[in-house]
Amino acid sequence: MFARKLKSVLLCFFILNSISAFAQKNYNVWFFGNSTGLDFNYNPPKVVTDFNGHFSYEGTSSVCDSSGQLMFYTNGDTVFNRQHQILYNSFQKNYHRQDAQQAAICLPVIGYPDKYFAILGVSMFGAGITPGSRIHYDLIDMKGDGGLGESIVTEAALPVRGEENFGVARHANGKDYWIASWDRSKPNYVFKAVRSDGPTFTDSVEQSFGSARVSGYLGNKFSPDSKIFVGNRIYKNGNTYLTIYRFNNNTGFLSDSILIFEGTGFNYRFGFNLEFSHDSRYLYIVKHDLSDPDKIIQLDLSVWDEAAVQASATLIYSDINNIGVSGMQLGQDQKIYVIWYTSDFISTIDYPYNAGTNCGFVYKKINLNPGSSQYGGPYYPNFWSSDNLYLTISNDTIICKNGTANLKVELSENVPVIWSTGDTTKNISVTDEGWYWVEATNKNGTAFRDSVHVLIGPKRRVYLGPDTAFCDEFKLLLNAGNHYRDYLWSTMDTVSSITVDSAGNYWVEVADSNSCPDADTIAIDQIKKPEIDLQLDSVNCEFVFLKTHPPTNSSILWSTGSIDTAIGVNKKGRYYLTSSNAFCSRTDSIDVDVLPRPEVNLGSDLKLCDELIHVFKTNETGEFEWSDQSTDKQLIYENKFITKPDTIWLRISRNGCSASDTVVILPCLKTVVFIPNAFSPGNGFVNDFFGVTGLENPQMFDLKIYNRWGELIFVSTHVKDRWDGTFEGVSSPTGAYLYMLEAVSEDGERIHRAGTVTVVK
Repeated sequence: MFARKLKSVLLCFFILNSISAFAQKNYNVWFFGNSTGLDFNYNPPKVVTDFNGHFSYEGTSSVCDSSGQLMFYTNGDTVFNRQHQILYNSFQKNYHRQDAQQAAICLPVIGYPDKYFAILGVSMFGAGITPGSRIHYDLIDMKGDGGLGESIVTEAALPVRGEENFGVARHANGKDYWIASWDRSKPNYVFKAVRSDGPTFTDSVEQSFGSARVSGYLGNKFSPDSKIFVGNRIYKNGNTYLTIYRFNNNTGFLSDSILIFEGTGFNYRFGFNLEFSHDSRYLYIVKHDLSDPDKIIQLDLSVWDEAAVQASATLIYSDINNIGVSGMQLGQDQKIYVIWYTSDFISTIDYPYNAGTNCGFVYKKINLNPGSSQYGGPYYPNFWSSDNLYLTISNDTIICKNGTANLKVELSENVPVIWSTGDTTKNISVTDEGWYWVEATNKNGTAFRDSVHVLIGPKRRVYLGPDTAFCDEFKLLLNAGNHYRDYLWSTMDTVSSITVDSAGNYWVEVADSNSCPDADTIAIDQIKKPEIDLQLDSVNCEFVFLKTHPPTNSSILWSTGSIDTAIGVNKKGRYYLTSSNAFCSRTDSIDVDVLPRPEVNLGSDLKLCDELIHVFKTNETGEFEWSDQSTDKQLIYENKFITKPDTIWLRISRNGCSASDTVVILPCLKTVVFIPNAFSPGNGFVNDFFGVTGLENPQMFDLKIYNRWGELIFVSTHVKDRWDGTFEGVSSPTGAYLYMLEAVSEDGERIHRAGTVTVVK
């Protein structure tokens, strides 16, 4: 059989109103949030907000007939028919199910064309209200109430306890389901699953996983192939893990667990924030922490090994806006739809079957206005999507008459294709009018087809006028005409006309109502200022030559009064040149700040007394040669405290001209200062006084003496002063005393001395 969709396209025309190509359309209309939904009967899905104001805080579900038309939907507490009325023989429950992350999920009863399950979950807020805290179900017959449906079994309890969410898998026999959850009423980690049998439920299985304690009330997600089960977060040996199991969808038992250790940075929480790619290879999960933005992470489950799965973790998106992910759901188009808390947009993972960042995350993909999401998303069995092959044609090139249409097919699986032209590549080029289709067959043998209608439309020419020129300032209106739908100018304007005021090439690209493009360019010139070239005199080293190449039909006049095309100047300064024609004049100037012969001045001869280094430099340009053979623009002279004059010279050459200068470094002799290390005051000997000798006429003198307790006992600012060994008229005791000397000699030498002097008696 064929699942087909048709698209009508004017050659390089936009693709019109496409119809989704899926074998199953039971979940083509989604309901969630503030009376908001998506209709997958359109590609891309269309936002709908006509749910009669019905509202859900968190999880929802719905079901459609085989043509994709909505039959009923529920927020867990109430089931509504397609006319948005409470389903016949049902009633509005007050079990707070709409506060559950997964309030419900709707399933067709295989083999019973008009029968459907509405599986109803348990909210943590309603755990004490919902009878037995058990998962319940309604059985709905769509033949009832004149085709609007009625509930023929209401609030039937399943032998599975639940809280917030549960898992749904397809039985190995292809017609029954498994409903599974963790039973938190028991002290240990217990998994329970119940199997449907036509319109009823039969066998149940139970597994205990020791004394590991369930952390939270989340998890419970099966892969689309119903072979993998993502369990809950557990505490084990003091650590927290995310649990992933193989699932036997024939027996209902779990095995071969993988524990993802959260201590390495994977803080996986909120089980409703996870989803699989349609091929069950990649698991998308949200790392959530109250102190950190949500992060969407991809795990590769193709190798069933804890280390390999942990190592495959790839960051797909970090919620820098700190909105918070409230749900992820695999769509019929095999894209994953990311729902955000109370938001007016949806994100998508367009190619979830690709590894890492090639999965195609798009942040603001669908605008929900005037609707919005709330604290949860829609819930549908993801195994429905795994049966489908997503196939669509896109029109890559907008062309018209005498053009080529590039047709491209996008597939969710790597399977062969065949075009109506006989081509077997994913891209073909056509030039003729007509219908073109492409066909591919999925792994189950179902053929999918998509078509596009190519038409050839007329082409209207756009003309901006002939190229033109201006001599003075100008404003010119460029008008492409008002015959087109789209405009794009080289200035990035998108209107039919623009005003320009500078020279350049201006172009416009247009597209008419048939998306047929055209373009035109106009060149606008403007008389420019005259250009001046500068050249140095390398013969006599006297002049700077200024030259110009005047525009055609123009005269020139220099500020020196010359009318020649070249002049020579020998002074620094600014020189002007005016170029004139019959319409206008233009003036330009040039600064002459370099003469042919360099000006070298190293300054006066100098002494270096306290300086350890001295830098000689110049602002001139050219080739440098210093007395030490260096060629840098500056010379760093290290003070060697010479005893005889030293000569520094610099020669600068440029353009064949050179100049030099010399400076002499004069010796700066060190002052010899004598300070005794002992004296004997008051004994009538030669060494009765302590003082400094060797300094004559110092520019600054400061001598301080301290006793052993750090007390200042003598101060002098005059080199002739002497200490007699007393303090406040009292003779100081025998011992050592600290002195400190700061002075500047007559030649400017700074002198620093410190030591001890001993008083001897």
